[in-house]
Amino acid sequence: MTRVRMTRLGMFFCIAVLAASTHAPAFAAGAIAVGAINGVGVNGVAVGLAENEKTGAAANSYAMHQCQVAKDAKASVRALCHLVGSYTNKCGSVAIDPNARAPGFGWAVASSSTSASRRALAKCKATAGAGAANCVVAATSCDGRAR
Repeated sequence: MTRVRMTRLGMFFCIAVLAASTHAPAFAAGAIAVGAINGVGVNGVAVGLAENEKTGAAANSYAMHQCQVAKDAKASVRALCHLVGSYTNKCGSVAIDPNARAPGFGWAVASSSTSASRRALAKCKATAGAGAANCVVAATSCDGRAR
């Protein structure tokens, strides 16, 4: 199983990737959990991603846990973590504007990493407004046979 965690807070942008193993995926359940308050640029956001878990429940649990323990996110943001996407044989992507105090943030689930990334960037740009050109894909994870 490969597990990914991404968090952002105010002026700091940090991505941590945790790899439990590098073997071919035997499972295909993934999930995304997000905690955010209006004013993402000021308050930050917490995100948990899970992929290739044995069951949907395991993926949901892992994504929620990663969101709730995001070290760089405020406690008030972590307390708002909730599942925003569960998937099988798909990809999840998170896009964010890494600039200080920027409001851009988006996530998406799609059948390919390219499509998930494109959709996450579109959501980020929609929330970023005038600074939309700064949105970047921060993390993408695919489970099962998805690529």
